[in-house]
Amino acid sequence: MRKKELGLTLVEVMIVICILGLIIAVALPNFLRARREANAKLCLTNLKQIEAAKERWSFSYGAALDEEIYITDLVPDFIRVAPVCPDNGEYTPGILVDNPTCSIGTNNTAEIFDDHELPY
Repeated sequence: MRKKELGLTLVEVMIVICILGLIIAVALPNFLRARREANAKLCLTNLKQIEAAKERWSFSYGAALDEEIYITDLVPDFIRVAPVCPDNGEYTPGILVDNPTCSIGTNNTAEIFDDHELPY
């Protein structure tokens, strides 16, 4: 009497690999898009934090509207630690009346949900 063989045949393994490949092909673009969106939202949060710190700094020092502000002016008195862009961009607070900016900017895409700039 022959022993019952355990394991998978080559065809069964190939079918499983094909199914896994299809799942990855469908899921990966959505995962990358969600990651891009999350990084952009974190960057916008950092820009809003810098904007609020600029306002507190200007009230504390009675600064002129056209005075240039640097991150070093804000840390550690108005922001505990210097914010870091999740996509390795650089933040520039700029002058008091302008919004702070990130060096990544609009990502050069048609989608606005992944931009690294304040909308107003």
